[in-house]
Amino acid sequence: MLRIAFLGTELSILDTLRQSRCEVACVYLPPGWPLRMVRHKFSASVHGLWSSKASRHRLKAYRAIDRYARKHGLPRVHSSRVWSRAVRAKLRDKGINLGVVANFDQRLPEALLAIPENGFINLHPSLLPAYRGPNPLEYILLNQEPTSGVTWH
Repeated sequence: MLRIAFLGTELSILDTLRQSRCEVACVYLPPGWPLRMVRHKFSASVHGLWSSKASRHRLKAYRAIDRYARKHGLPRVHSSRVWSRAVRAKLRDKGINLGVVANFDQRLPEALLAIPENGFINLHPSLLPAYRGPNPLEYILLNQEPTSGVTWH
């Protein structure tokens, strides 16, 4: 059975994984994420309305992921950055053999990518390489793109 680490804010993907034959061995959440997201909102507000809306969206998304994980008894991993040694140690301890990343706003380091024997799968809500980065949907809408899509890689 696959033991999966979930990193991201896409609740539908987490729900699908939980209901599959896989075991969601952990869900990553930044510690004190409500405070971190509120601070981020204020710092991002200087970059304009879209950044502020994106921050509020992430706050709601992390709340939903946290509630879902608690409700279904999914182990949560807390660390300020996914780059930390603590996160790598926890993933190794849990015997993760696949990572699933969906709408996640941090870059994954090589040391973390090397942990699961089956690697990571990433869902990105744009047709890469266009609109790469952590918040593509807002820019796709802002630029009134006639088409878009999703990239799995």
